Amino acid sequence: FLIILGIDVHDGDLQIPHSKFILNMLTNKKVRYRLVNIKDETVKVKDAKYFHTVPFQSSFVDDVYDYCSGFIDRSKKPDKIIYLARSKVKPKEEGSIFHDRDRDTLVVKNDLRVEDEDKLIEFFIENNVEIVYPEDFKNFGEQVKFLNNVRVMICPSGSGMANMIFMQPGGVVIELQTPVVVSAKQQVHPFYAAFCWAKKHIYITIPHERKSDTIIEYFKNKGFLK
Repeated sequence: FLIILGIDVHDGDLQIPHSKFILNMLTNKKVRYRLVNIKDETVKVKDAKYFHTVPFQSSFVDDVYDYCSGFIDRSKKPDKIIYLARSKVKPKEEGSIFHDRDRDTLVVKNDLRVEDEDKLIEFFIENNVEIVYPEDFKNFGEQVKFLNNVRVMICPSGSGMANMIFMQPGGVVIELQTPVVVSAKQQVHPFYAAFCWAKKHIYITIPHERKSDTIIEYFKNKGFLK
């Protein structure tokens, strides 16, 4: 039995595609689950001797990938080089990520990962990198099938990095790494390197302070796109 904390299932009246995918996967695997909104409810487990959050396990990455293999052709060698853009991400409500904390005490002042992304996108287009907006996929299945053909994924820090799970093993993942604010705390996400390890991807990080010029200079000096 699985208790799922804090998964967003609906955006207004629409069901979020990746949430539907996860719940369908659990149903198909005959895993019983219960959704819990951690804002409204306290979880109580009767007669529990030990209760903890499940840590990262490579088997999780393998299970998701293997489940997708049932409807994806893995015989084609991946060849796409893509940048997962954030320009179409809906802005979060004012103050929602800061929990009333004074943002002037933080290095991170907003939820943007690249403040002048249009300039970065122009550079990538000039270097034959395909620009991908996850919001444009018709459904989650289409997104998974597309990522199966990706050889190199470039992505700002954030949940978009999880798309590497659907790439074939042995790809290249380049994270445009910047601190993000999670529950009023600024931090560099620690688990994407573990995802890459589980998938046997080459993992490259480009640290920056949200300026396209810094990122572009890294690519030019290191020759990552040659």
